[in-house]
Amino acid sequence: MRIPDQLRYVHADQVRSASDKVVEVLGLDATAFMQAVVLPQGEFAKFPKAQPRDRRNMLRSLLRLDVYEQMRKQAERTSSSKRSAVETTRKVLAEEYAIGVQRKAICGGT
Repeated sequence: MRIPDQLRYVHADQVRSASDKVVEVLGLDATAFMQAVVLPQGEFAKFPKAQPRDRRNMLRSLLRLDVYEQMRKQAERTSSSKRSAVETTRKVLAEEYAIGVQRKAICGGT
């Protein structure tokens, strides 16, 4: 693989500018690079031989995808709670409407 000349010599006088340059060149910060590219010591040998479920779990752990799973579960709980609140409100409104209709009928309203 040939490295373009502008990437061969990266000059940075501070850690922050060096980190920024690495992100610019790789498109990943150090944490993302470590998660996405480098398997923990000893895990690489296990990965190709592992069952699909175990590989999925290894990748989920490596890429910290459990955060997204927790977010999905929280969104699901919130959605369920809101859906329940909407259904309860609909029932109350339907009962109130029925009571209003009965009152009109009793009072001779149209």
